[in-house]
Parts: sequence; C-alpha cells; structure tokens
Amino acid sequence: MVLDKRNLCGYNEITGMRGSCEMRFGITDIEGISVGHASDLEALTGVTVILVPGGMTGGVAINGFATSTRQIDALSQSHIVPKVHAICLTGGSAFGLDAASGVIEYLEQMGSGFDVGVARIPIVPTAAIFDLRVGSAMRRPDRDMGYLACQSATTKGIAEGSVGAGTGATVGKFYGIDQAMKGGIGIAVEKGKGGLIVGALTVVNAFGDVKDPSTGKILAGARVASDSMTFADTRELMKRGTPRPSSAFQNTTIGVILTNANLDKQSASMVAKMASLGMVKTLSPGNTIYDGDILFSLSSGKIKADYQTVGLMAEDVLAQAILRGITKAEGLKNIPSFAQVATKTQRIEWKKFQMDCQNKDFSIGSLPMKYTCEDYRSEMQLVALKKRLQREDLSKDEKSRVIEEIKKLEEEMNLS
Repeated sequence: MVLDKRNLCGYNEITGMRGSCEMRFGITDIEGISVGHASDLEALTGVTVILVPGGMTGGVAINGFATSTRQIDALSQSHIVPKVHAICLTGGSAFGLDAASGVIEYLEQMGSGFDVGVARIPIVPTAAIFDLRVGSAMRRPDRDMGYLACQSATTKGIAEGSVGAGTGATVGKFYGIDQAMKGGIGIAVEKGKGGLIVGALTVVNAFGDVKDPSTGKILAGARVASDSMTFADTRELMKRGTPRPSSAFQNTTIGVILTNANLDKQSASMVAKMASLGMVKTLSPGNTIYDGDILFSLSSGKIKADYQTVGLMAEDVLAQAILRGITKAEGLKNIPSFAQVATKTQRIEWKKFQMDCQNKDFSIGSLPMKYTCEDYRSEMQLVALKKRLQREDLSKDEKSRVIEEIKKLEEEMNLS
C-alpha cells in the first residue's frame, strides 16, 4: 500500500507544461474542508476522503441503479443526525466500504462526531466504485487505508487524476475493461456573487463514454478493439441494440458538491439532484442500469444563497470536474488515458493557443480544460523567473528578490 503524495501540478502530456492547481482557487477555500488520498499503486485502488470535522449539512442524489454505499441514511430529512463529518469515496466495490471505519476512527480521535453522551459518533456517508477488474480483486481498500487518507488530508495542492479513489477508475466499458480507457479524480470550482463558492470533486468510473459538452466529441470511452485508439461510441452501440459482454456491471461515477451556501438537508439534496445533470451532459450514456451513480453535497452554511443558484453552478462545476478527471488521468497497464489518444487537431490547437495568447484572452476551444491566457502568462513568468535564478552573476540581494517573486507567484497560482 502506498500513501499517495503526488501533487496535481504534474506534467501534462497535451500542453507539455505544468497545469494549474484547481484553477485560481480551490474547494478548500470553503472553510472547514480538507481532502486526502491514499492509493495502492500495485492493486490499483484507493480512497479519497473529504473531511469536515466541524460538521456540515449533507444531501444526496442517487441516479444509478448499482450503488454500493454506507451510512447514507443519515442524509435523510427524517434522520435525527443534523450534520455529517466526512464523505468517503473508495474503490473496491462493497469490500472497500470498510475504509469508512478508518475515517470514523480518525475523526473519533479528533473528538469529532454526533454527541450521544457516552461518545461522539462520526457520521461518514460512503460510496464505492467497482475497480476490481483493473488491479487485484483480492486487495481492496480497508480500515487502514481509510485512516491513511485522513492523515494525508490537506487544504492545498489536492491531486487529481489517477489517485485515491480514482486510481483504478475507468470509462467506456461496453466491451469490457480491455477496450476501456482511464478515468480518475476531477476537481472544479466556481465563485459567485457575495462570496459564494461551489465546487465539485468526482471519481469518473462510468460505463459510458465521456464527451465534451461544448463540442459533442468523445474524449475517452470504449474503443473498437483493445489495440485501437478509435472510439466505438457507446450511445450509438446501445441504440442499435449491439450485444454486450455479461461483465457490464462494473461502473459508478460518484462525487461530492461542496459549497459555503446556507442549505438545509432538503435543499442540499436538491442541489445534488440538480448537479447530477452535469453527468448527463458529459457521460454518454449516463445514469445507466450498469452504473451506481451517486452524488453527495456538503454545505458549510456561511453564505446566504438561493439553492437553485447553487444547483445551477453545481451542474456546471460537476461537468468540468468530470472532464478534468479524464484529462488528468494517467494510463495504466493496457488502459490508455486521454493524453495518450489526444488527436493531432488538439495538439495543433494548443500550439495556436500559445501563439494567439500573446494578444488576446480566451479559453482553449475543443480542449476540455479551463486554462486561460492568464494561466499561460503566469506559467511563462514563473519559468522566466526560475531561469533567472540560475544565473551565476546575480547578487545575493537580487537572488532574494527573485525567490520572493517566485514564492508570491506560486501562491497566486495555488502551487505552494
């Protein structure tokens, strides 16, 4: 078992550069939230935990037909428990639900939980993905891994892609795992008026393909053959009634909407339900009988906001997070990633972006990334500063000034 310490600001095979961390701000800008991963890089599975030890209002929307969960009854409006203290997302299918025991142990040691007089009971709704066909089906997330994920929890530089619960995630499994592609963890966040923050963290492990909703193009999904990079188009296959293997039940896209809006249990669940439309926009097809799609929501209650505003923002950030889960994923074994099958057209468009960025601001068109000219110029400025720091003719004072400039820029880019 390996405790994952990778930073999401890793090398991107499409851009050839280091990407920004969760854009300009993160889900942990919401006070009281930290996120941790633990990954088993041999068995290809893992755990991701969203810790809120102070307690937050929770909600849930279940849209799939093959869910694997624990303690989600606490999110019911009729349940006596008012707050939850963590959300645990895990691999290992039903076996992996044991990881929640480690999260509960960790929170109990912190003194966090629902006070019943003789003890405090941490409330940890948990959902699992099916990843048993990717690595070892006999080595699954357990209590120890859940505890490790809590120990690694941080508020900065949260990793995306093939980490935590996304380590063994895959998409496009119409023909089974041999013709699938790599999924993973994705994070996205938006800020609204009055300090409102809405973010999403998702584990993309869908039966269907993943499409860019702005273009309708498949980014990752089922391939026509195990040695092919041509997409089969799962939606069209199903519409034609194409026979599929019996091993279709191995999927789930799970996630969490996080906000600082003031929501009660009912509106928190409504936000999760509205946000689920982000899955429909990006997963093709989504919410099938082969998927166990489930979406949680957490509200810190700091900002007054209309839940419908929050729900619409949540829909957008969930779609963005799903795309980031694909573009940040790394290929495993014979399962390729988006980066490995990116088209020549996309690479050309990136080069065009680099050239045009000198004069105007825009986001990359067909590339499913929120990467603006501001990001690009900041990257270039950082590269220039680091090159300058290597000069031998710099005085001690000049070096100190450059180091301070680098530190300030990295903090602005959320890389520190």
